Amino acid sequence: MLLYGVPLSPFVRKVIVSLKLLKINYELKPVIPFELPKDFDRLNPLRKIPVLVDGDLTIPDSTIICLYLNDQYGQQYELYPADPKLKAQALWFEEYADSRVMEVLGPPLFLERVVKQRFKKQPADEQKVEKTINQDIPPVLDYLESHVPVSDYVFDTFGIVEISLGSQFLNARYANYEIDPLRWPILAAYLERIWQEPLFKECMQVDEKLLSS
Repeated sequence: MLLYGVPLSPFVRKVIVSLKLLKINYELKPVIPFELPKDFDRLNPLRKIPVLVDGDLTIPDSTIICLYLNDQYGQQYELYPADPKLKAQALWFEEYADSRVMEVLGPPLFLERVVKQRFKKQPADEQKVEKTINQDIPPVLDYLESHVPVSDYVFDTFGIVEISLGSQFLNARYANYEIDPLRWPILAAYLERIWQEPLFKECMQVDEKLLSS
């Protein structure tokens, strides 16, 4: 099984954690989002990572990949709840993480402070960053504060909701953004529980090496 992408991508990280949680062996094929090979269209015509290749099956998009992994290999551990109503809720939180959370933490924060500064050697647009921090991020945190649990995880066990949200907010931490635990105590504690999971710690060790190189 081949996974195309880079570990610092929150979408690739989502798949990596899912693969490890399901105890699936895989090989990571490094593909940088801003330097995609010319023939990458054959893997994903949208030219986005991650892409998973399992035998003769090629699957783009992290959500579709994780659903496939769960349905095909989730005999011992399930990423999504089996109950249709709970599964629908899990898919919603995953979508919220991949879309709205990504919108406020990705391009205007991680891209500015990490990708541009560390990898492109360009200055960050701190005016854009501050606007994002002061205006755009708080409503997202308010929503999540009212929906994540005070203890444990959304569906009791560690699953796709935690993997999705934890991956996005970890990149915000790399961009030197920390959630105010006084204003959003439930969310801040919830994310800390996620990052204490052994599989997330493994990912963070890999990230540390990439960010320090």
